Amino acid sequence: MGTTITIGILVAIAVACAFVALFAPTRRIIDTPISVRTGWIIASAAFALIGGLVLTVSSATTVAANKVGVVTEFGRYVNTIPSGLHWVAPWADIEEFGTRVQPLVMDNIDIRFDGNSGGTANQVVEWRLDALDPNGEVREDRIRELWQTYRTFEAIENRVVRTTALTLLNVQLAEYTPSEGVSGRNLPAITVAVQDQLREVLADTGVVISRVTITGINPDPQSQDRINRQVQAQADLERTATTKEIAAQEAEIALIRERTQTPQSLQYECLRIASDWKQAAQGLLPPTFNCAFGAPSAAPPLIIGR
Repeated sequence: MGTTITIGILVAIAVACAFVALFAPTRRIIDTPISVRTGWIIASAAFALIGGLVLTVSSATTVAANKVGVVTEFGRYVNTIPSGLHWVAPWADIEEFGTRVQPLVMDNIDIRFDGNSGGTANQVVEWRLDALDPNGEVREDRIRELWQTYRTFEAIENRVVRTTALTLLNVQLAEYTPSEGVSGRNLPAITVAVQDQLREVLADTGVVISRVTITGINPDPQSQDRINRQVQAQADLERTATTKEIAAQEAEIALIRERTQTPQSLQYECLRIASDWKQAAQGLLPPTFNCAFGAPSAAPPLIIGR
């Protein structure tokens, strides 16, 4: 707009100089061969030339690579131009729309689990506009529709991609408790579900979702405290179950030993001990040592551990 005003002023001055020249005298300017009328004509031509130069420079615009430009005049859509150098009206405005994949980083966004427990998550959504056809030509109807709805590229990112991705993430996490949501084994399923639903919801909006990556799901302190207590309780139960299992196995082994220790087996073990006894190293057998197991008159045996 400022450039247009400048051009208008220059043109107005040029016209005014030309008008003055019509009535200017033909006498020469002091110490010059130029007449007064000629001087006004030269001034008019100079201002007109400057205005033309400003018009030429201001009409040139460049659209950056991997972008398209929406040309508007006084808030009205004119056309869409590809990347490169273009000539437009000096009063036109250019709004650039990116065409390559854009990473939308969403850190520490608020989330809700099943039971209305809170937390935060980190999510990256890679997206792009469906702005080019397979031949690389601009889809002008698609870009025009996006501009008429959202006006700016930033509005598309925030109002369409960010808002929808956040909503769908919370929809998925509402099916999980905090402990299930932070579990590594559920993260791939949550990520795929958010990605698929985001693609489906935005399929007809001109936004293409390339990939969704969820880099972290964290419960709030209260939920984390409950998770810690659940983990500790589970560990205690597993430890108790292990202790009971070991005790049951030991009891079973003791029962098997008791059942297999018949008088004959005990007598055989006793005789083997007596046979292996080394008096030089171990001394004499105790006087009460007796291998007569099961005999009515047998003295109480002394079982020597090996």
